[in-house]
Amino acid sequence: MQKKSTCLCLILDRTESNFSSAPPVSLDYGVSGEEEEEELPNDMRFNSAHVISIVGYSALFMVSSVANLTVLNILLRRFRKNKSRVNLLLINLV
Repeated sequence: MQKKSTCLCLILDRTESNFSSAPPVSLDYGVSGEEEEEELPNDMRFNSAHVISIVGYSALFMVSSVANLTVLNILLRRFRKNKSRVNLLLINLV
C-alpha cells in the first residue's frame, strides 16, 4: 500500500515541476484602449453575388422538389397496379 502512495507522490512532483518550468503566458491579445474597425474582404460581405447564388439555389431546390414529387406520384400509381419488389425499392429511394 505504501508503494502506491510514493509512486503517486512522485508523479505529482513531476507534474508540478513541469508546470513550474513552463514559460509565463501573456494574456495580452493585442487589445488596446482604442478599438480598431477592420474591413471585411469583399467575399465575406453580403452583395449581389450572394443574392444571385441564393436565388439560383432556391430555384434549383424548387425544380428538384417538383421533379421528385412527379416521380413519386408515377411510382405510387405503378405500385398500386403491380406490386413488385423493384417498384417498392424505387418508392423508398424517392
